[in-house]
Amino acid sequence: PKNKIASYLDAQPRCDCRRPGNFAPEAQTVYDFWPQGVYQATWTAPATSRLLLEAGYSFAQSTYSNPPPEGKVLGPNDITITDQSIGLIYGAPNTLRTFTDSHRWAQRASVSYVTGTHNFKTGFYLGEGVQTSEPYLNEGQQWQVNRVCADNTPACLIPNQITLDAGPYITRLKMKADLGVYAQDQWSYKRLSLSGGIRFEYFNAYVRPQSVPETRWLPARSFKQVDGVPLWKDFSPRMGAAYDLFGN
Repeated sequence: PKNKIASYLDAQPRCDCRRPGNFAPEAQTVYDFWPQGVYQATWTAPATSRLLLEAGYSFAQSTYSNPPPEGKVLGPNDITITDQSIGLIYGAPNTLRTFTDSHRWAQRASVSYVTGTHNFKTGFYLGEGVQTSEPYLNEGQQWQVNRVCADNTPACLIPNQITLDAGPYITRLKMKADLGVYAQDQWSYKRLSLSGGIRFEYFNAYVRPQSVPETRWLPARSFKQVDGVPLWKDFSPRMGAAYDLFGN
């Protein structure tokens, strides 16, 4: 009689199998989302006629990759090429990822005390998140060319820029805390209502340590953890008053 529990689950696959723009079929970027979904649960309990307890939890899951187009196996000669004269990208996709995990967790809880003339509430919200991804370019390079004649022979395509890619490597981002703690109070006396509140905000994210093996262009590398990117703290007070002029 005093406990209510509700849950919500929504798991759905999704594929962005074609990317808008001037891409040849073999250079299309595919976004294959699975597993992904939103999962939530809440709990409420009126402990007494004046005291209400509430809590909730939420998990947003997103896992995806950017594989080559279906049926395409990239070989050593499949390089991303942008033909500047016609704006066409061909040869291989310019966005490839072995995987990306992008998840977020959120918790909240509050206590409310309510009477005829006095309303008090305090609680917190805490969010956490992580993103881990492994991007790469096939053969670790991307070409940009100008077409100087009408046909498609190699002699007609003059490279003017080559980009060398340091991948594959893994990016590791971590949101340690997106925290808000608050308290608010309201008093009513005859026609006058006074309210006040204060909220403390705290945001802390960091980059996790990692080691990158030797790639085609670079030797093996190691990176230490980087903290406080960013690290924010803030207090936000508020006050208010309302007066019922006519008592109606």
